Amino acid sequence: MNTLSPGLQRARQAMITAGVDAVLVGSPGLVAFLTGHVIPSHLAYPSRDGRLEKPTLALVTHDGLATIGSMPTPSVGNVVPYGIGARGLSDNSDAFAAVLAAAKTLGLRAGKLAVELALVPAGALAAISEACPALKVLPLDRLFSASKSVKDADELKGIAEALALCDAGQNAVRAAVVSGQSELDFYCAAVQAMNKCAGSLVLSLGEVQVGSRGELMMGAPTGAQIADGELVMCDLAPRHPNGWWGDSCITVACGQPDITAKTVWRELRDGMEAGREMLRPGIAACDVYAQLERYAGYLHGHGGHSIGRDHYEDPHIGPNNTEQLLEDTVIVLEPGRYGAGRGMRIEHAFRVTPSGGVPLSTFDLAL
Repeated sequence: MNTLSPGLQRARQAMITAGVDAVLVGSPGLVAFLTGHVIPSHLAYPSRDGRLEKPTLALVTHDGLATIGSMPTPSVGNVVPYGIGARGLSDNSDAFAAVLAAAKTLGLRAGKLAVELALVPAGALAAISEACPALKVLPLDRLFSASKSVKDADELKGIAEALALCDAGQNAVRAAVVSGQSELDFYCAAVQAMNKCAGSLVLSLGEVQVGSRGELMMGAPTGAQIADGELVMCDLAPRHPNGWWGDSCITVACGQPDITAKTVWRELRDGMEAGREMLRPGIAACDVYAQLERYAGYLHGHGGHSIGRDHYEDPHIGPNNTEQLLEDTVIVLEPGRYGAGRGMRIEHAFRVTPSGGVPLSTFDLAL
């Protein structure tokens, strides 16, 4: 196995600081962050009606790590396969005997165990609680929020590869904008470009709206077609085969945009630039939002967020979030305006530095 990643070292330091002896997690992003195991794109959606495989879990102590799954391929720590309990609908504690085997391997019998309760199966938690009654179970909550936020050089490289997929996908969407093209046409063009760029299957989230459907702000692409003078808004969030996520959005006019669209776009772009200048260590997320809103106007929901092993990570750029930015966090800023028969949003990624946000996205934002 390889040496411990800086991310795992940061996570363990957070555990020690919080007085937590072990953690048990089940979300694909946290498992990848801690162990290096990335769920293959073609297995990312297990089904209760089809090939059900129990989720890959990670059990981490101060000096040990075990990845529990059907065929896990972590870069560090021990591998503990589910064995005969990997598939099927059995949710009882016996089906999660592998979790007990992992705890035994790591010598875990007592202490504080922080569990990602939203995503660790109840059967897995029951199994370890029954076998180790001296363990005190706590919710994981935001224990690893700061640990995931900061990125080292290798992590930044992984995100850059994911953002390159965004560049390819958004460039393909722009090239496809002609009257009569549907939202699905745009999405298919983006997916094809991203898969070709990666040279492998890409797990991609995509939201496309044309014309008045832009007022919806978000939603799956449909057969709705664009007409001359209308806008297409395309938000792409691909997960690279390396397990890192990107995020992006463009709004492109079919033909010449009208004066109102140009004015709104300029306000959103000015807001993004003002927000970019604020992406410095120690600046509160709410202050970044305030600068975005100053130029771009009221922003529905939020003005951006961090990305990494998950598509949406802390901190989020919102009006009430006083969390301070950390250096080398990757933040996407996404000012938008919705109403009056259209929607418009733009989104680029930036790295937090002492001199402001360093652009990581390269695709053209022009209307």
